[in-house]
Amino acid sequence: MNDVLIQKMQLEDLDKITSNLQTDFDDFWNINILKSELENEHSIFFLIKKETEIVGFAGLWESVDDIHLTNIVIKKAYRGKRL
Repeated sequence: MNDVLIQKMQLEDLDKITSNLQTDFDDFWNINILKSELENEHSIFFLIKKETEIVGFAGLWESVDDIHLTNIVIKKAYRGKRL
């Protein structure tokens, strides 16, 4: 899948995934949790896009000298496709 783009998630991107959060990304993620993570100075989230469609996102936490991968979330229709 060479048409995949990864870019840093911004607060304004939340509007683009709101309608899909519970149906496509499971029920743990909601706007309040993601907004809190995006406002956290030690947290970085990335969008995963296929063409113009947001098909997933991933989160990282920065600490003093390392980074922790917190989550990779892929839409149900794209799971198992090696994104």
